[in-house]
This record gives sequence, structure tokens and C-alpha cells, in this order.
Amino acid sequence: MNERTDAQIAGWLALILFGIYLLSFSGVLYSQDSLSMFAVTESFVKRGEFNTDQLWTLFKARNEIAPDSESYAKYGYGMSLFAVPLCALALYLPLDLGLTQTTLLTTSIVIALAGALVFLSIRKLQFSRGASIVAALLFGLATPAWVYAKQFWSEPYALRIDRRVLFSLRVQYPAACGGIGVRGLPRGEYLLFSTTMCVRRSS
Repeated sequence: MNERTDAQIAGWLALILFGIYLLSFSGVLYSQDSLSMFAVTESFVKRGEFNTDQLWTLFKARNEIAPDSESYAKYGYGMSLFAVPLCALALYLPLDLGLTQTTLLTTSIVIALAGALVFLSIRKLQFSRGASIVAALLFGLATPAWVYAKQFWSEPYALRIDRRVLFSLRVQYPAACGGIGVRGLPRGEYLLFSTTMCVRRSS
């Protein structure tokens, strides 16, 4: 198995999936959950804060109120922080990129990369390149992954390969993993992306 060739194929698969996702991209926040998590990203980029008080200003809607009287999202911050680079890019570049639209591209990128990871994982299981490519494309285009690629929800970021496969990737592709403790990723990812934040109104 040629590691370099597989890495190149994985890169092309990610690009192909991302390009297809762009065909159905709307750049619209569809739910209150999406608005709340996007508000965290915007607050962090603009002010270095994690509150969502702009939701009250714009929509008269607030999340949980903390003891400091600020409003915070009840979702994990992982997704919001992952979207920070594109949000900052749209905000500070002297181009009218559209803050919301550019930030939402993060989800499509994440799902496309997940498709590439599916390919690498199946190759690690000694399946042929053809079968691995088909499986990765089926994952990206024939499952809810395509739906999630258009949304700003936490589910796309919680999509992950089982820790045993990640561990095998670490062994098989040490250069790509960069020596990171891959076995610990699922637990940390759960805390960042899947945990409901326990912020309650003080009594």
C-alpha cells in the first residue's frame, strides 16, 4: 500500500466532495441552534468573548443566563471555535465575502475531510483503492453527511472514526498524524462538540 498515493487520493476526494457540496450550498442559518452557535463564533472573532447577547439585540431571543448576566450558548464550543478562521477571514479581508456565508463553509470542509478519512480508514483495512473510493463517495453523497454539510450544527463535527481505526491510522500514517495522541481524540471531541453546556440562571 503506497501511503503517498493514498494521501493524494484522499486529498482529491475531499476536494471533489467540497466542490459538490458547494452546488447545494445556501449560506443560510436554518435554526435557532445554528444562530446560537454562530453567535459564539462571531463574538469570539469580534470581541474575544463567548457570549451570545447579539441574539437578544436582533431577535429578542436569549440562551441560558449565567451569573455574570451574560447570555451563553448551551452547546459545546468546539464547533464555534472550529469556524473561527473562516469567520475572521471574512471579517478582516477587504472583500465583501459575506460573514455568515463564509463561516458556514466550515461545515462543508469538515464533512469533505471526513470523507477523505473514510477512504484512508478503509484502505487501512486492506480493501482496494476502488472500493475505498466508492465507500468514501457513498458516505459523502448518499448519507445524511450531505445534509449536514449544508447546516451549521454540531453533528458534522462529531462525525468521527472509531478510536480503534484512528489508532491504526496513527500507526500506519505517523507523518500525517504528526505524533498527536489520536486515541484521546474521541473523548476530547465529545467534550468540545457533543456536550451540552451546564450554564444555569443563578438562583
